[in-house]
Amino acid sequence: GEMAEPYQVGMNSAGNSDGMKTHANMGQNEEEVNTIPDSGFSGGGNTHGNMQTSPSGVPAMYTYFERIKQTHQTDAGDDRMLDVWSDAWSDAGWRPIILNYDDAKKHPDFDHFAGILKDVKLGEFSKVYIHRWLAMAVAGGGWMTDYDVLPINPFDWEGRDLPNDGKLTVYGDTIDARHHSAVPSLVSGSREEWTRVAGLIIDSYVEHKNENHWSDMNALQHMDYEEFEVIPSVAVANDVLQGEKTENEACIVTEGMRAIHFSHYALQHGVLRPGETLNDRPQIAKRWLRWWDQNCDITEVSVENRIK
Repeated sequence: GEMAEPYQVGMNSAGNSDGMKTHANMGQNEEEVNTIPDSGFSGGGNTHGNMQTSPSGVPAMYTYFERIKQTHQTDAGDDRMLDVWSDAWSDAGWRPIILNYDDAKKHPDFDHFAGILKDVKLGEFSKVYIHRWLAMAVAGGGWMTDYDVLPINPFDWEGRDLPNDGKLTVYGDTIDARHHSAVPSLVSGSREEWTRVAGLIIDSYVEHKNENHWSDMNALQHMDYEEFEVIPSVAVANDVLQGEKTENEACIVTEGMRAIHFSHYALQHGVLRPGETLNDRPQIAKRWLRWWDQNCDITEVSVENRIK
């Protein structure tokens, strides 16, 4: 089939591009499901603020992927992005795990939430955004990224010892939000925190049920400041994809950053090489990461919560 344009869900109802969220990492095929270790879903025995590590002590990094009709991204492109994501986090010292709808359904509150969502007019995307929060709680909590967020400066020790004692912490941010500037492209929290904030997101969905589009990001940006922490440390790819003149600046832009987000929006606003399109996102991301490894010095990641 022909290559459809990836759907951009990072636009809020006012049409502002918040600049980061792209689709909620949807899609999962059978082969991938079977590669997820059963131990990843014990869901039990985690103390507050601790997340699972494998017997070797390697921390888990999760993403969530649910194949839905609306993504307008080719399945092959999604699969390539997931491969790039898995390889990059694995190389950075994490154990990459892809969660899906079957994981979300194991949450004890799943049916309750699904019942509430039935009365909400929002589309399939909005529901997928909720599913990933529930799947993270089922997995026992810890770290989650969008599937187009790749690691730069190391922070793997935080996999064993979550920032802010496990309180829900968001690492993406945007400057043009109306309230909070949080973008959940990289998030950490204990199991209880993932469930607690999922409940707050559902409340927000109900409150905004007549909007054209509402996401976990929109919900977070309208919450009270004390509900979660923000440690801004996700770079956006459009800041580093501005042609050769910005190659040197890329090392400065990424100082203290945990990760970089190659969102649909970022590629629309970045400078691609001749012949490249948005469907080349996996290759563009992989190539840039290799360039960064060779050209930029590792810096200590930021640990400062944003001042409210």
